[in-house]
Amino acid sequence: MFMTLLCVTLLEQLVIYQVGLIPSQYYGVLGNKDLDGFKALTFLAVALIVLNSTLKSFDQFTCNLLYVNWRKDLTEHLHNLYFRARVYYILNVLRDDIDNPDQRISQDVERFCRQLSSMTSRLIVSPFTLAYYTYQCFQSTGWIGPVCIFGYFIMGTMVNKTLMGPIVTKLVQQEKLEGDFRFKHMQIRVNAEPAAFYSVGVGVGSLQKVIYTCWSQGPGVLLGVVELLPSWTRAGPGVWAVGINTFDYLGSILSYVVIAIPIFSGIYGDLSPTELSTLVSKNAFVCIYLINCFTQLIDLSTTFSDVAGYTHRIGELQEALLDMSRKSQDCESLGESEWDLSKAPGWPVTEPSDTAFLLDRVSILSPSSDKPLIKDLSLKICEGQSLLITGNTGTGKTSLLRVLGGLWESMKGSVQMLTDFGPHGVLFLPQKPFFTDGTLREQVIYPLKEIYPDSGSADDERIMRFLELAGLVSGTGIGDSGSPERTGHRYDVLSPGEMQRLSFARLFYLQPKYAVLDEATSALTEEVESELYRLGQQLGMTFISVGHRPSLEKPTVKLFIDGKFVESKSDKWIDIHNPATNEVIGRVPQSTRAEMDAAVAACKRAFPAWADTSILSRQQVLLRYQQLIKENLKEIAKLITLEQGKTLADAEGDVFRGLQVVEHACSVTSLMLGETMPSITKDMDLYSYRLPLGVCAGIAPFNFPAMIPLWMFPMAMVCGNTFLMKPSERVPGATMLLAKLLQDSGAPDGALNIIHGQHEGNFFMCLLI
Repeated sequence: MFMTLLCVTLLEQLVIYQVGLIPSQYYGVLGNKDLDGFKALTFLAVALIVLNSTLKSFDQFTCNLLYVNWRKDLTEHLHNLYFRARVYYILNVLRDDIDNPDQRISQDVERFCRQLSSMTSRLIVSPFTLAYYTYQCFQSTGWIGPVCIFGYFIMGTMVNKTLMGPIVTKLVQQEKLEGDFRFKHMQIRVNAEPAAFYSVGVGVGSLQKVIYTCWSQGPGVLLGVVELLPSWTRAGPGVWAVGINTFDYLGSILSYVVIAIPIFSGIYGDLSPTELSTLVSKNAFVCIYLINCFTQLIDLSTTFSDVAGYTHRIGELQEALLDMSRKSQDCESLGESEWDLSKAPGWPVTEPSDTAFLLDRVSILSPSSDKPLIKDLSLKICEGQSLLITGNTGTGKTSLLRVLGGLWESMKGSVQMLTDFGPHGVLFLPQKPFFTDGTLREQVIYPLKEIYPDSGSADDERIMRFLELAGLVSGTGIGDSGSPERTGHRYDVLSPGEMQRLSFARLFYLQPKYAVLDEATSALTEEVESELYRLGQQLGMTFISVGHRPSLEKPTVKLFIDGKFVESKSDKWIDIHNPATNEVIGRVPQSTRAEMDAAVAACKRAFPAWADTSILSRQQVLLRYQQLIKENLKEIAKLITLEQGKTLADAEGDVFRGLQVVEHACSVTSLMLGETMPSITKDMDLYSYRLPLGVCAGIAPFNFPAMIPLWMFPMAMVCGNTFLMKPSERVPGATMLLAKLLQDSGAPDGALNIIHGQHEGNFFMCLLI
């Protein structure tokens, strides 16, 4: 491409020389009144001008191609270094010696390549044009012409160098301030709503003042740099421009001064006025063009200063990127086409596969200070053993997650990750989720590029189901279109709660073994938070969570009163253990007397309307209920296995035997038939009716968490009674899920109420009966 550009520029200069001689030839044909010569010269002039315009356009096109290719190559080179081993995080968060790396990559590279491409054609052709026009000037004026012009150029270069000495170094500072200025505007754009709540724009803390703080230090024009220059250059850019403009205009009269010397010395005394005019015109063009060549080089000094500034900033960035890349070349890094990280060499192979992280006497310091955050921490995180990290702000909770994720290095000790990043491995969920451009499907499956290959077309249905589980299908506008193909949604302007829900939909889709959450539910209610954690546990995830809420310490079992799952106000809680590992997997409350009384009152309020409900309507509720139990049989069985310890097969049998009673209750239309016996005595017939009794109660034991409750409340309720249930405090999960399914089947609020506890709850139930 350089040879093409060189050939084009040389040919262009040849045409320019011919065009430049046209005025002197016009003097000749007009002075001699040669009409035919005038027509031929005009035709030649038009042809040369068109050819020159074409060559000039092709010259500009070639320079633009160079600009595009240079920018593409340089940007890709910097991007490869920037995104290698998460160097961008280190550069933006942990280091402060490189300001505005985004500006350097996007803006400085663009300006550097554009300025350099604009200089290229002039630089490669300058040696040829200078040599040729120096020779032509010598032919016209002798040695005095080139000597004057070269002396003029040397003097101009020295003056401009003196004026521009401080500019290169100050341009670097200017670009830094330009970046700060742009960043301030970006801060206002991203945080427009919080700024508006603080009334930014009015008074002392106004938006104008925030922006002007940066603008006054160095706006994006040369006037902003003036304050940074030495006092003797503070006259402004006019002093700098005076030197360039002076030499531009002095060059226009210098050609006439040069030709005047041989004319007045009598060298051309034998020429006629027409011939002398032709000679003056030709010499003026040659001298002016030679001067113009030097003037262009002087003018290029401004471009050189810009290029030097951009080169310094880009080179500084590249050096930092190369240095960080060399340091992190042995670290784990995300591949371009893969999302699984290979284990680092030297990790123990004897460690069981169900271990995610192994920390041995780890100490962590804040990178920005010497403040110790964690000291001598030894920790082993295994599958099924969720971890909650709590503490006051600034105590190093998130710092531990950064070390686990490889963002920070520990001061001492060893941190080993014994599983992979990605689906079926470890997934980190930050407090503020990261969203990309694209369809709703691309948001959910990120950072995967394609859906799971074994899912096929059914994957979209899975995505919509997970969005529904996360509470995003209705009311938010995200999933209302009914298709994950939807595009054009601004995911970055969702409310914090919606963003966190969408990130959980992503978590449900990817279904990693381990989910590391950094206050990922801080914008959600405790009820929603509890439900999302419950769904994650049902999908087999082990949570490593940072949070402040007491509700996160252990999943708590809710009360079910008047159709609502409510958190108990009790100060007495009973741990629920997984009998396989003895791990505490939740807490169940000892219901307060007020809560138990509220449950009884809800039963009493619901009884009249439920008793008056037709038998067929009650039957329909039970028919739907038995269908929901069938659909969720495995989920109920998993809860039984988790809390009670049965094998899955036994747990499914537990549910199935209870389901048989529910199916039997669906035959209520025959079970509720009364009896008649006419003429039992003289003038007396006997009629019997089966009527609801009122509020019924049941206490379930621990050994059959689903079967025995299903023996109790379905039969009582289908007969028109309301029911107060107290499951075993050791295995409440199955009963609570059965209550949720009953509610989904259409049972009215208050028809079934559930309380929890040990002795106090049992005594209350016995007194009630």
